[in-house]
Amino acid sequence: MMHKIAVFRTLQLGDMLCAMPAIATMKYNYPKSTLYFIGLPHMEPFIKRFDYLDKFVAFPGHCLI
Repeated sequence: MMHKIAVFRTLQLGDMLCAMPAIATMKYNYPKSTLYFIGLPHMEPFIKRFDYLDKFVAFPGHCLI
């Protein structure tokens, strides 16, 4: 059975580094799953360094008009 797992928007570098062990564990426990990271566009180069995150989805955040 194929799973899709999304991690939504850990805000900055420190938050992301704290979340990485949990994200790696999810990929270990669900190796056939697709792990999506949904976050701010400036995090994409950092996210691409980790092989257990499969896809990056840019989310611009909340904007007040």
